[in-house]
Amino acid sequence: MNKKRILYFMISCFCVTNLFLGNISSAASKKVYLSKNKITIRAKKSYQLKLKGAKPKNVKWSSSNKKIATVKKGMIRSKKKGKCFVTAKYLGKKYRCSVIVKDQKKTTSDPKATKKPSLSEETNCGVLSVKVNSVSGDTKVINYTISNHSDKTESVPAFVSLDRYDGREWLAVPRKNSTVTAQAMILMPHREIKLDLDLSNHFTEVGIGKYRLGIQTSYGMIYAEFVIS
Repeated sequence: MNKKRILYFMISCFCVTNLFLGNISSAASKKVYLSKNKITIRAKKSYQLKLKGAKPKNVKWSSSNKKIATVKKGMIRSKKKGKCFVTAKYLGKKYRCSVIVKDQKKTTSDPKATKKPSLSEETNCGVLSVKVNSVSGDTKVINYTISNHSDKTESVPAFVSLDRYDGREWLAVPRKNSTVTAQAMILMPHREIKLDLDLSNHFTEVGIGKYRLGIQTSYGMIYAEFVIS
């Protein structure tokens, strides 16, 4: 009876030992590595660094220079321009990432700063475009061309807008009434149509200055700039 108990005890020890060694072998064979060995970020920015193949709660993070960058649970937060190293310590082994911090991007501090409009006389949505051919300063009549650059027949609604440039931005010129300012039309493929528009009949305050004509299309507004002198 004692011999059987001894035999059972030896078999149990053998199984437990194999299971323990198997777990150690499995853990040892699992590859552990940093998601990045070198990063470059701007000051006042963050970056999430990860130690792949490791249990996060067993990883200890540290920075070689906290004035340059700090790290907590792999989250790197840059402070100012410079270089440092972020280290992850796991199961007695260290994994190091080089961190380069650059200056912040410069942004304009003037909230009134706006981009000047394009000086091109024609804007194109890729399918339809409009171009002002001539302007009469006396009668305020403009001649313009709408072109269809596609292989399909396109329709152009009747809505036309007028904007004046005040040196910083485009401002809509008020309309005299709510009626349309042009006739709706159909444009055949690769064709164009020339039209006249008396601005003073449809818009108020049309004088000397820089303007843009807007034509509503199914692709959005298309514009053409011109000057009344």
